[in-house]
Amino acid sequence: MVRITFRLNKIKINNKMHINMKKIIKSKWFFVLALIGLSFFIFKSFFNAEKNLTNELSDQQTRTTDQKRESEGENDQMEVIQEEGGVPAGETNEENPGGGQPLVDNEESDIPDRIRLTVPFILQAPNEVWDEIQEESCEEASLLMVATYLSENKKAIHRKEAEEELARMIEFQNEKYGDYRDSNMEQLKTLAEDYFDLKSGAIIEDPTLEELKKILANEWPIIVPAAGRLLENPFFTPPGPLYHNLVLIGYDDNHRTFITNDPGTRRGRYYEYDYEILMEAIHDFPGNKDDIEQGDKRVLYFKVD
Repeated sequence: MVRITFRLNKIKINNKMHINMKKIIKSKWFFVLALIGLSFFIFKSFFNAEKNLTNELSDQQTRTTDQKRESEGENDQMEVIQEEGGVPAGETNEENPGGGQPLVDNEESDIPDRIRLTVPFILQAPNEVWDEIQEESCEEASLLMVATYLSENKKAIHRKEAEEELARMIEFQNEKYGDYRDSNMEQLKTLAEDYFDLKSGAIIEDPTLEELKKILANEWPIIVPAAGRLLENPFFTPPGPLYHNLVLIGYDDNHRTFITNDPGTRRGRYYEYDYEILMEAIHDFPGNKDDIEQGDKRVLYFKVD
């Protein structure tokens, strides 16, 4: 009798649940929720597909550029556009038989009107995942660009390779120095020596515009520490980083701009900053991000053997 009663109650409950489910299915809210869920699924699938396509196209464009440079025999380290005076890199004259532009103190020495070194561009978040680590990786990305330029193989580094190398650099610093964040130029010079075995780094205090141009004319890339918000880059996530590093790879006197590889934005390749804006923004890390505009004006450049 008890068993029969239990079964009857169970049947009633199941029937009640079945009836309630029918009511829910017939309800207009069921279709609204189903439509919302389906729309979310379609949007997510489309977003992922678009992101993957963008990454593939970007990598394909990089590979195409590399192949084009190889086919054209592009082995030069810099592009020179010069209207008057000066000697383009690779040519010689009686005063400079080795070619290129020497770094001299003579303010009247001729240098090209425009130079752009072929330094490979590396985004500090190679796969555009801007997590806490990637947000703090501008120093590593800048140094990796310079190290790649100074290596025998100057080809662009693809996303996966760049991401793995940046992770190794961060791990190396954590193990050897105890931290990787907010490196000043002296610490970055030490990292270049310890990790890449680059001994050609040199620091300039209070650099002038002419000094920076002469260094670039000599085919030497420059890492610039900056008060990031003074750069006024419209592609930074507002309000922009307090402390930032980027690489000077050239200049253009006609436009009065420095040409840079800025790892802080996907649009950072060959990004141009006005002379005045970049010179004002130069500040080395003083120990506290909030005091960045009190940081000393210095830059780190690397000579090419």
